[in-house]
Amino acid sequence: MHLSVFHFVRVFRRATGETPHRYLIHLRVEEAKRLLRDTDLTVARIAPLCGFADPGTFSTAFARHTGTRPSAYRNS
Repeated sequence: MHLSVFHFVRVFRRATGETPHRYLIHLRVEEAKRLLRDTDLTVARIAPLCGFADPGTFSTAFARHTGTRPSAYRNS
């Protein structure tokens, strides 16, 4: 079975309430939250472990989804 990208995104959004990209970012941020909470890994080390290209991109995505920076989340 072949799906167009447009159709896949539409079906995925209907099933999950999010686009595939937003869903993936959500999963990555949730894993980052766990690592920030449960480990002493630096933000720079957590970023690539969670699939982010660099700490700046990670920090921006994390703040967008949680309302706080990774370092502030860890210290709370």
